[in-house]
Amino acid sequence: MVRHRQPFRTVLELAQLGFDAWTAIGLRTLRLGAGGRAAALEAQRMMVEKAATMLEAQAAVGMALTTGSSRRATARKMMAPYRRRVTADRNRLMRKASDTQACKSAQHQERLLRALRYTASLI
Repeated sequence: MVRHRQPFRTVLELAQLGFDAWTAIGLRTLRLGAGGRAAALEAQRMMVEKAATMLEAQAAVGMALTTGSSRRATARKMMAPYRRRVTADRNRLMRKASDTQACKSAQHQERLLRALRYTASLI
């Protein structure tokens, strides 16, 4: 059995992905709930991004499996497109949050995210 220097790294990255996705879902829900042209464009963008990310992840897993990557490396390569898109969406939606309550909530979530990253750096 191979011992890894950072056995919980993948788990912490998955937790961070979940937290970022939760934030993006909340901010996107506020935007879609507002209605109008911006909401329609956001819904369209969301569907296109989901399909593109799924195809990108499938291609990454296929390449990882055909090149003989380990299970851990394959899992990380599968998560990479999702992490990239979710983080970009979260950042974009946080910049565009116009509702003061949404901004306060996003700032609170950003502080929690920094605490999670700090905790991950200690492990």
